[in-house]
Amino acid sequence: MAVPPVILMRSINGSERWREAFRSVDWVIPAYVSTGALSSVAALIEQATGPDKQTVLQAALPFFYNAERLSSMLLGLYRQTMHVRDFAVQISEAIEAFYFGLPHAAIATLIPVLEGVIRKIAREGQRDVGSGTAKLIDELNELIDREDRSPHRYEERLLMLQTLRDFFSERLLKSTSTYAGLDQLNRHGILHGIFDQYGDPTNFVRLITLLDLLCFAMALVHGGSCFAPDHTPESKRLAAHYRKLKVQRAEVASMRAI
Repeated sequence: MAVPPVILMRSINGSERWREAFRSVDWVIPAYVSTGALSSVAALIEQATGPDKQTVLQAALPFFYNAERLSSMLLGLYRQTMHVRDFAVQISEAIEAFYFGLPHAAIATLIPVLEGVIRKIAREGQRDVGSGTAKLIDELNELIDREDRSPHRYEERLLMLQTLRDFFSERLLKSTSTYAGLDQLNRHGILHGIFDQYGDPTNFVRLITLLDLLCFAMALVHGGSCFAPDHTPESKRLAAHYRKLKVQRAEVASMRAI
């Protein structure tokens, strides 16, 4: 059964609480995750203090983003969504690297994908973002403005897009000299070789969450389903492949120790 896209609390004040809870652990309000699960995680994060907040997130993310989920999303969403599908090979390799126990490689592969998707969105609108990253935020603002202008505008969807924009501006694309986020998840620090401790598996899932939100934004722009894809026989076989990689990585880890 398809998992409905997240619909936030009816109260906007409640939605703001979700945003602040997830912001405290460098996460965003995700798409394609059930409201009940998110409500529970947000409450646990709010109740936790200090490093325990991050521990709550680390425990929750593998439940949301397991092998079955990632395989069905790759086949049924990432390979089908405009602009995202152009990077299907890179996304597939990143997921395999993640399950094979190569989180640095997985994370470094996904970061240019996110940037590339946004650049394609700009080109579709005949806008030039140049060679740097400063104007990428303008494209995320355009997605927000589009929803804000829509006759079918929803505050919940608007807030989701805002958290996407905020993560890019405050974390992923923040100047390395002023970066104050968790786990070194910063595009400039990683790709310019300044950071070297970004291989936390949580960072990979954070990037997957951003990718999901870009897919969700494309569904709002171009139409299409806003539901997570169903599991299929093909996705189940792919999930089994991911689980085999996870078993094999123990042997690889022992070889690295030589």
